[in-house]
Amino acid sequence: MTTTMNKRDDEQYRVESFTKVWQVFEALEGTAFEPVKQSRIETRTGYSRDFTMRALRTLRLHGLAVQNERGEWTIGRNAIRIATAIARHEGL
Repeated sequence: MTTTMNKRDDEQYRVESFTKVWQVFEALEGTAFEPVKQSRIETRTGYSRDFTMRALRTLRLHGLAVQNERGEWTIGRNAIRIATAIARHEGL
């Protein structure tokens, strides 16, 4: 039996919900990875308050975002761990 590679463009496989959560994650970067308010993330992404809150809490569940005592958000330990491992692997 011969198999053929699927010729569809990667864009056709996009998982829109992941893409939106990833954009929220990217909005955590700020200008110098300073903690940011949820409202700032909403402004950066254009997403609703409800969606942004759900995305941030999902990221928090996976250790990719943390919220400080002032309610501001920044990247979490798992994000730092992953970035460090990638940097080591790539020799950056």
